[in-house]
Amino acid sequence: PVLDRNSAPMTTQILVVMDAQNVIYVGSKKAIVELAAVKQQLEEEIGLFHQQYGSTAPTIVLSVDKKVDYGDFLRLFSMVQESSPRIRLVYKPEEIAEADLY
Repeated sequence: PVLDRNSAPMTTQILVVMDAQNVIYVGSKKAIVELAAVKQQLEEEIGLFHQQYGSTAPTIVLSVDKKVDYGDFLRLFSMVQESSPRIRLVYKPEEIAEADLY
């Protein structure tokens, strides 16, 4: 199948969610992760991803509730950025498919 280079297929994405209560979930298992452990958990997810997909680089989809404090968002964003250069920002999980890659 021909892939549209502008929108990564769902299988090449790793989801990181911060909800309105600042609860963070990483990966498909929706594991709750403390902010301090986000980088470690994300690197584990990326490792599992490489076992499954080889050298393909995942896109980290960062879905942050708009009620989250900007400082908390920046702390999470900077941790995710240390793990992966490919980050997609979304406001709501439903918008993942249409989100623009940053």
